[in-house]
Amino acid sequence: MNKKTLPPPPDFDSPEEARDIIHFLWSKLAELEDRLNPNSRKSSVPSSQQALHSKAKNTSPSRKISGKKPGAQPGHKGHRRQLHPVEDSATVEQYLPNKTCHCGCCVIPHLIMVF
Repeated sequence: MNKKTLPPPPDFDSPEEARDIIHFLWSKLAELEDRLNPNSRKSSVPSSQQALHSKAKNTSPSRKISGKKPGAQPGHKGHRRQLHPVEDSATVEQYLPNKTCHCGCCVIPHLIMVF
């Protein structure tokens, strides 16, 4: 890999010219440091591949805090999958494991219903 050679430093004719060049170089340095530490908002790296400590915080002011706890609120009618009634089943079979497991320990079975 070849190293890029830098031009010689500029000569200044006045303090104002030196100040202008320092400001230009300072802004260039800030830009390069921003590129050195990319995050998902400034690069093509997806946020799922970023380290947890470098992920950007959600600072959007558009969401207002409601003061409610997360999750279902009091009075909310739950949506659950209903169990199939046993009476509608054609057969009910009971499957129990062996009395001992592969290591020789005693197995205490619990009732398992399969529909």
